[in-house]
Amino acid sequence: MATATDPETPSASPTPPTAAPEYTPVYTGTTLVSPDHGYEFDLRKGAVAPEESASWYITRTSDEFVLADNNDAYLGRDDRLGPADCLKGLGNPSATPLDFSTVTGRAFCVRGDDGRDLAIVRPLSAARGDGPVKVSVDYYRRNN
Repeated sequence: MATATDPETPSASPTPPTAAPEYTPVYTGTTLVSPDHGYEFDLRKGAVAPEESASWYITRTSDEFVLADNNDAYLGRDDRLGPADCLKGLGNPSATPLDFSTVTGRAFCVRGDDGRDLAIVRPLSAARGDGPVKVSVDYYRRNN
């Protein structure tokens, strides 16, 4: 008979994302669509902008997401990341590429170069090539 602590027993519900009290949500669940690789996701404004026009962004090529210079990223195991999960993961950086096939069904965190900005990006649709890419973004700002 399986018990709740048995690793073979699936949990009844996924673990909810964890908050980080030092970060305040600026916006959450904002859906953005980049029509082609000539546009980037402006993380600070929660908007799509022409390439090279946003101060804090992620852009995309035909097959991957690309961070702004001096930004850190953490790719979660699934799409249920919260700010505390991001901070923990960002403390152990890895060189995981943000290829569309790698991020499918997963969320990733992006920390701005000053450490005050934190975004959680959930790819919703991203086909290889120059077609549209849709993401959902949560943006948090450190309180101090």
